[in-house]
Amino acid sequence: MSRRRYVARGVPGGYRIWDNRGRRWWGDLYELCPEPGRVEAHPREATGEFQ
Repeated sequence: MSRRRYVARGVPGGYRIWDNRGRRWWGDLYELCPEPGRVEAHPREATGEFQ
């Protein structure tokens, strides 16, 4: 079985795409979007107020 060329890797603030063949980041940083139901249920936690 061959190795995947592109994989998503978690980085601070979201995730980026790693190119295994080129051994470098590919594309831009994708920010994590909070789930709509979670924001409604826990608004302070989603905004970072609640630590």
